[in-house]
Amino acid sequence: MIKLSKKQLKDLAISLNAYYCGGNVYNHENITQSISNRNFTRLLEYGNTKNDISKLINNLNEKYNINKLEHGNLYSINANQIAYSCGTCGNTGQIVEYVIISRETNEVIYKFYTYYC
Repeated sequence: MIKLSKKQLKDLAISLNAYYCGGNVYNHENITQSISNRNFTRLLEYGNTKNDISKLINNLNEKYNINKLEHGNLYSINANQIAYSCGTCGNTGQIVEYVIISRETNEVIYKFYTYYC
């Protein structure tokens, strides 16, 4: 995990095509928890016009049918925080990498990122 300035974190997130989750650390951590636990219906609570949650849900649904991801045991999802930024008042941004892995072949099927700042 690397420490970056808020501007560097945002630039890195954009270069990774990360999905923007807003500016709230608590929402981002809840989103991370929901994705890790494959609880995609809970993600709908966090979607609005100012973030990319609906875009994330649509992309996952197009690629992998969310019902198979959420209810089946064919896939596992690993989440790792790869970067953060902080100021004098604490955490100001995070980037989390998600890796969807096939349980049958242990092959990485899809990798994506979320961030807040």
